[in-house]
Amino acid sequence: MHDVVEKEPEREQEKEAEDEVEAKVIEEPEEGLVVVPPSVPEHLREAFWAQKRAVLQALQDPPDVEGVDVGGRGKALAQLSELLAGSAVRDEGNSCLILGPKGSGKTRVIEEALRELKPRPIIVRLSGHAQINDRLAMKEIARQVSSQLGTSWGQDEDEEMINVETNDFAALPPPAHLPALISSLPSLPRPTIIVMDAFDLFTGHARQALLYCLLDTVQSIRVGEGHKGLAVIGVTSRLDTLTLLEKRVKSRFSHRTIRVGTPATLEGFTGLAKACLTVSPPATSKEWNKIWLASVQRFFESKNVVDWFAETFSIVRSVPLLRNALMSKVVMLKPEAPWLSDDLPRPESHFAQLRNLSYPTAVLLIAAAHRLTSGQAIFTFAALESDFKEYVRIVQSAPVQLAGGSVGMAFENLVEAQIFESTTAASSNFDKRYNKYRCAIEREEIRLAIDRTGQTNLKKWFSRSL
Repeated sequence: MHDVVEKEPEREQEKEAEDEVEAKVIEEPEEGLVVVPPSVPEHLREAFWAQKRAVLQALQDPPDVEGVDVGGRGKALAQLSELLAGSAVRDEGNSCLILGPKGSGKTRVIEEALRELKPRPIIVRLSGHAQINDRLAMKEIARQVSSQLGTSWGQDEDEEMINVETNDFAALPPPAHLPALISSLPSLPRPTIIVMDAFDLFTGHARQALLYCLLDTVQSIRVGEGHKGLAVIGVTSRLDTLTLLEKRVKSRFSHRTIRVGTPATLEGFTGLAKACLTVSPPATSKEWNKIWLASVQRFFESKNVVDWFAETFSIVRSVPLLRNALMSKVVMLKPEAPWLSDDLPRPESHFAQLRNLSYPTAVLLIAAAHRLTSGQAIFTFAALESDFKEYVRIVQSAPVQLAGGSVGMAFENLVEAQIFESTTAASSNFDKRYNKYRCAIEREEIRLAIDRTGQTNLKKWFSRSL
């Protein structure tokens, strides 16, 4: 009994010794192990703000991932560079379509390819969102060419010159000048590259005259005849863009399509995020670099972050969603709380906008799906209303109002939610019923929304569009 009592103090002393050893391990990390402090030390505050600015800039323009061809951007760059060299160096006529989802790096590929061109060609940038008709496109082409040549171009002598400084739209060139304006591009002193963003919107212009003149001029260029090269580069995220071209326009297009996609693997998806977060700002200290890299490594080792990347990649594989999620965390960083938290927002699809559909809204979505199946990706309210009435005639029990405005309200709600997107500019002289729209969501998402309604008639009618 006496021996047991004597051993208890010894055990207590051993336990205290073990606690002291553990405390030393925490307070004195092994050599090479970086300790991430709870806040930024005063002498590293400037480096913290520089790191934050560098990461935000990298998230807006993601850098290349070493050893990984993210979304095939390297292959796309090589293909586009070769095509542009044909026009800028060998004076060829070329056309192609850059196709890829939003945020996949289409614009970046184009800008990198343009920077490689020597000598510098004339570069004209158009946008289907800004140049909503051919007259505005003609004016913009003339303005940009005149600015780069340093002299007026594209105007008749008795016409008022375009005011480049004020961007005056008072004197727009008449549409009849379009063929003459475009056909004179090869006679310029330098090759011309025309980049058309939102290329699908240009297909909605009257008779597709601008596209026809551009592609016809490209096709007519012959090497060795004294003309300069011309290249037309269309940029779009719509897979069905080529089907929107008229037959005469399609026959003059080269049908060369360069695809830029999202990362094909989870490793590439995660690697893109790491490349953005580990970018090094200029003139920063080695001490800060070690601390920041250790905090980023801890962030990616978190189970919540690992699960978030796997879930996001499997559901949407969206680079914009990835950038926005990380950006929302980076902008909140401050010296008192300088490290990334692992509570990233959960990924959602467009389906979140389609919950609790009204009956008229569901029918309009099904009508749009039917139009898409029949090759009519572009539709008007009048066309969908006609389909709606036909459906109500067949299904006598449909709980809708044809004269009470419910159809129009449902259509306006879909436009407001950007589920139906306008492909033409609104005009006060044009009946709104005939404005052109397209459906921005996929057929599968419409099917899921219809299934949630529980309406057998709707499900049967939708099945006809498959």
